[in-house]
Amino acid sequence: MLAAPSATITAAAASGQAYADVTYPTPVTATDIVGVTSLICVATPSSVTSSALTVGGRFRGGTTTVNCAAKDAQGNEALASFAVTVEDQEPPTLSVPASISVNTDAGRNVATVSYLSQVIATDNVGVASLVCTPPSGGAFPVGTSTVTCTATDTAAAGSDGTVAMDLTRVSRAMMKSSAL
Repeated sequence: MLAAPSATITAAAASGQAYADVTYPTPVTATDIVGVTSLICVATPSSVTSSALTVGGRFRGGTTTVNCAAKDAQGNEALASFAVTVEDQEPPTLSVPASISVNTDAGRNVATVSYLSQVIATDNVGVASLVCTPPSGGAFPVGTSTVTCTATDTAAAGSDGTVAMDLTRVSRAMMKSSAL
C-alpha cells in the first residue's frame, strides 16, 4: 500500500525568494506484507532541489507534480502522484526618486524629462513590466506633475509608486547670464 498526500499542497514562496521549503502534511509511505524494497518519488518538472521527496523539499514557484512508486519483494508496484504549488505573494519593490527638478526647454514653457533610468523595480520572481504615466521622455508643463509608476511581477503581483516632477521656467535673463 502506498500512501501520499491526496490533494494539491499549496505554499507561499519564502520572503525575497522564488521557492518554498515544503513539508507535506502527510509523508509518503509504503507498506506491504512481503516487504517494500523501494520507494522513490520524482518531481516533474524538475524544479525540486532536495532528494528527500517522501517528506517534502524545496520547490520553485509554480506547480510541480510529484510521482511516487513503491515496489515490494514480489515486484508488484504501486503508484501515486500529487501536486505542490508554490505561489509568489510578494509584490515587486519599486524605488522612485523623491522628486526631480528641471528647467524648461529653452524658449518653451515645457521640459522634456527622461526619468525612467531613476525608477528601479525588483522582485523575487522577476519583473514582467514597469509602466510609468505620463511616460518618460515626454513634455511636462511648468509646475508640479505627478508620475505614477506600476511594476508587475511574473506572478501578476503589482506595486505602485509616485514621483513629483517640479519644473521651473527659465527666463530669458537667466539664459543670457548663464551663457556668459
